[in-house]
Amino acid sequence: MQPRNSPIRVTERGRVKPAKISQNVSMISPRRLLMLEDDQNDADLFARRLGREWPDCEIVRANAEERFKEALQTAEFDLIISDYLLPGFHGLDALALVRERYPQVPFIFLSGVLGDDVAVESLKAGATDYVLKDRPARLVPAIRRALKEAHAAALRKQIEEQLRFSAEALKESVQRYENLVNSVDGIVWQADLASLRFTFVSEQSERLLGYSAHRWTDEPNFWQEHIYPADRERAVGLVKQLTEDRKYQNFEYRMVAVDGRVVWLSDIVSIRSERGRLPQIQGVMVDMTARKQAEQRVSRIQAKLKEANKSLVRRNKEIQNFYHTLSHELKTPLTSAREFISIVLDGLAGPLTQNQADYLGIAKDSCNQLRICLNDLLDATRLETGKMTLDTKLCSLGALIEKATLTIKRTAAEKDLAIFQDVHVNLPDIPMDEFRMTQVVTNLLNNAIKYTPRGGQILVRVVEAKSHPDCLQVSITDTGCGIPLKEQEHIFDRLYQVKAGDATTEQGVGLGLYLCRELVQLHGGTIFVESALHKGSTFSFVLPKNPNSKPLAQSSDTAIWRMTEPDVHAIAVS
Repeated sequence: MQPRNSPIRVTERGRVKPAKISQNVSMISPRRLLMLEDDQNDADLFARRLGREWPDCEIVRANAEERFKEALQTAEFDLIISDYLLPGFHGLDALALVRERYPQVPFIFLSGVLGDDVAVESLKAGATDYVLKDRPARLVPAIRRALKEAHAAALRKQIEEQLRFSAEALKESVQRYENLVNSVDGIVWQADLASLRFTFVSEQSERLLGYSAHRWTDEPNFWQEHIYPADRERAVGLVKQLTEDRKYQNFEYRMVAVDGRVVWLSDIVSIRSERGRLPQIQGVMVDMTARKQAEQRVSRIQAKLKEANKSLVRRNKEIQNFYHTLSHELKTPLTSAREFISIVLDGLAGPLTQNQADYLGIAKDSCNQLRICLNDLLDATRLETGKMTLDTKLCSLGALIEKATLTIKRTAAEKDLAIFQDVHVNLPDIPMDEFRMTQVVTNLLNNAIKYTPRGGQILVRVVEAKSHPDCLQVSITDTGCGIPLKEQEHIFDRLYQVKAGDATTEQGVGLGLYLCRELVQLHGGTIFVESALHKGSTFSFVLPKNPNSKPLAQSSDTAIWRMTEPDVHAIAVS
């Protein structure tokens, strides 16, 4: 819907009224403008803004290529405003059409998509100026400036017709420098290629480096002498490489500011050759000091992290060596002490009283516990150093479970615990290291006994893994105290021990479950836990049937492995 008193002239069917472009730009205030804009809302918005500034100005709108060309042929305009991107018609094509037919008519891009690179491209193509749609306040000043420039050009043409070539060259030069300065946040410059003496530099040079603009042009070697010494030869050499075949260079270097600061610059340099004139170079220097400083800070942080990582690796190796040495040095005297205690307990050194036998029994149990800890330390060291090897062969997982359960039966009976087995029949033999897998099962059973109160129950199951028929799953379920949820994700970490609730670790060094996880993973399997406080825990591990199967990923998500609720009516261990 067209706003009241809108200067846009559109018929009921939306066609643009024919008009003619005037080539007489003799007034600062525009009489008629042509707007190339496909968005009706944008057109109305800017029309109202222009109408408030110039109430008598007539604005004709074209919303497509055909109507734009028709308006150019039949209407007179003092200035053209164009969107940069239109469906099926590019703003640069419209600009080229206007420049071909009416080179003196100001042309302003009014768009929301122009970046610095596109703006420079449009200015080089002949646009008078550009205004972003999100900065509408710039439109009126831009139009005034464009009309003023066009007006000045027309006067120069009338007064100096005999010097037309010189006047047009001056106009082009002025427009080029002004447009570049207004559109780029950097130092715009021009120099002779042969001598590298600057012939023009924008006022941004004083803001950025502190030197007045006339020093750049008055001193023959100003630029070269103020390049940072370490970058001088490279920067000058890159500029000297510019030729007709290689017209552009984009490189980074440093310059020394008037106050001694080192400023990083990114310079986009191009060569410009005109008939009868020596080759010129021109460019835009953009301050990138902040980015370089950030990169240097990141580089220093990365170097520190790299050094810290080396230190951690070195310390980890030292710790592993310490574990290995400690375990070996303690194991020999511990074995001797245990054997002598056994000799005395067996009565080979003479008769014992009951108290003596009890005390020696406690000492022997302590030696056994210490031996387990030392063996865990040795296994952990072998795993960390990659020296753990498996003696793999086809074995029955069900038979292994039965044997390990019988071995642990006496310990369970001391706490009045009932152990049940549920081993499915016809399970195939699978490739595994029988000794290491027995170590895993025994460790899990010992944990279940340790944390299950007197009179509790333990169920050991061996079945095909749910949803994974190519795997077997072993689960050990107890009716113990359970593990707090926040502890479960760390329960298999090296040296980690539960420190809260009824499940506080009673003994050990925190390597048992870590070794279980590592040994299961060496077999290509995965291990996980399900637990709830005061309801018990289920530790499960899954092993592939095929030795060539892809290793299973270790994951805390147990949904795909979860079995049915424990069946306490399974076969009891006799």
